Amino acid sequence: MKDSQRLQLRASEIRTRLAEIAGLADDALTDEIRSESDKLTTEYRDTETKHRAALVAESAEHRGLTTAGNVVPWDALLGPAPPTELRADAVSPAPASGNPVNQAEIIQRVFARSAVARLGVFMPSVGVGVASYPVLTSGQSAAFVAKDGAKDAAAGAITPNALSGVRLQARVQFRIEDTMTTMGLESAYREDLSLTMADQLDAQLIGAGDPRVRGFLATSANGGLADYADPGAVVTFATAAEQAARGVDGKYAGSESECTWVLGTESYQKLAALIQSNDSTSATERLRRLLRDFMASANVPAVSSTIQEGILAKMGGDMAMNAVCPVWEGLRLIRDEVTNAAEGLIQVTAVALHNFKVLRPDGFVRTKLKLS
Repeated sequence: MKDSQRLQLRASEIRTRLAEIAGLADDALTDEIRSESDKLTTEYRDTETKHRAALVAESAEHRGLTTAGNVVPWDALLGPAPPTELRADAVSPAPASGNPVNQAEIIQRVFARSAVARLGVFMPSVGVGVASYPVLTSGQSAAFVAKDGAKDAAAGAITPNALSGVRLQARVQFRIEDTMTTMGLESAYREDLSLTMADQLDAQLIGAGDPRVRGFLATSANGGLADYADPGAVVTFATAAEQAARGVDGKYAGSESECTWVLGTESYQKLAALIQSNDSTSATERLRRLLRDFMASANVPAVSSTIQEGILAKMGGDMAMNAVCPVWEGLRLIRDEVTNAAEGLIQVTAVALHNFKVLRPDGFVRTKLKLS
């Protein structure tokens, strides 16, 4: 096994474990598990760096379309570089004032809380080509038969669910002079690119999404969850509990404790104000006790006509494969100090290939709350 394959496998194992930890209820997060999560996060970043270095080294030996095991480096697939694109990109400046001697570390932006992993979306690493996730959608049935009787066979059906990578991209451009006056400027912009890519992916998969990659809240015809009529009455303590119970079907989930509910911040605030008169419990407090996981995400689409939607994931069964988001060889950060060298500009481009598919729609429920 080549180094790139070994590192890719380890990165996939780490992502799977981090997704499992992210899905744990708050009361299950022991100090030991939190420590494990921190160590795995650090190891994942290190593994990704080593993986990219291994791909570069192997691509020098395998130019063209010669595979490195079952992995073809991206640069071998992209072919000749296209003509330079002259763009009037905005230049990200350094702080208006700064002193490298006394400067603290650059503080990063804050993004929406990621919800995709907590909904049980499986994110496998894909080497090259089309990723296929076949699902057996119909098949046999069992029946009691009389002595010497026979049971006819039924036709089974398998849906292939073939996915091709769709490019997600962001870039930043900055002056080389600014890197000399502000400590850690380029590394801060690189981290910001990584964070904004992750945030955009999370928003894409939760919402209706770009037509290239539809999310959970797209129409069912476009791969999203089944819709239903808007509620006519403003949400109450009782109807909130009823919504949480919509995921209990005795197949994918046997109780609310096997369901995760992700909703918008406005919905969370509304539920927090709903108080049960007999024990002064808020709806949010009660739902946290009932559900496997319950959280607000700023990436859930905003209220539309007083209605805000959410996603309820049934996670009692084979939760890892109800939805999938394959990642083709991880995130690449491409540094270019040549294109705009005459102006002393450096640009860093973040590129990643993703796609998304709800493999078993019955494993999720679209929720709707009327807020006013």
